[in-house]
Amino acid sequence: MLLARTVQKYTKTASKLATWREMVIPEGLTVFATPPAHRQRLRTVNGLERLNQEIRQRTHVVGVFPSKLPTR
Repeated sequence: MLLARTVQKYTKTASKLATWREMVIPEGLTVFATPPAHRQRLRTVNGLERLNQEIRQRTHVVGVFPSKLPTR
């Protein structure tokens, strides 16, 4: 396997890089186990951007508060 050869190649010179690659690359390739239609949705960040926009709109702090009138 190409990953195993790459990890073996860099184990002596860059052990942290080799360990990182061995751990992260298979995790990053798991997206290809999903159906193509789902991959297309995962590829874009429009859903995340829209969610962040909604959160900003709903949590926007009101600049002016009505003053409390004294009761008589």
